Amino acid sequence: GHGTHVMGTIIGSGGIGVAPGAKWMACKGCTTRNKCPQLPMMECAQFILCPSDTTGQKKDCSKAPHVLNNSWSTRGGDDSAFSRYIDAWRAAGIIPVAAIGNDGPGCGSVSYPGIHASVIAVGSTTSGNTLSSFSGQGPTSDGRVKPDPSAPGEAIRSAWSTSDTSYNTIDGTRMA
Repeated sequence: GHGTHVMGTIIGSGGIGVAPGAKWMACKGCTTRNKCPQLPMMECAQFILCPSDTTGQKKDCSKAPHVLNNSWSTRGGDDSAFSRYIDAWRAAGIIPVAAIGNDGPGCGSVSYPGIHASVIAVGSTTSGNTLSSFSGQGPTSDGRVKPDPSAPGEAIRSAWSTSDTSYNTIDGTRMA
């Protein structure tokens, strides 16, 4: 479903993805829709810093990504435990990018982790190149402007998980 759509939007071919042919890896921190327990999220954050094989063995930190997509968000303030991973990613040269969240309209509607100062928070635009009504926006509580960039996030057609040939059209900052 959602993860398939996001990855199709990023790496899909045939005019669907923005970076077809890019190398990618995945880690499932969220167990079901809207359920992202802390332990699996922290395990994924660590995996990103130093990827391993599927059994957790053969770690190879040289295979860490250059850019990291976070297609999850939570309303509320900074998560200090997870913020340490964001800081570690930046120290390792990994650029974290996150959906700004679908809690707009309204000022101060930026979701975590997009609210973190070291994360590039992406908002959603309409086909008319205006901010989508659902897209989160700043300023943050300390006055920073968000989103950083915005991209089309409405009526985005991409791969869907029901079959190898399925597509779906959905809206959201995670599609932007």
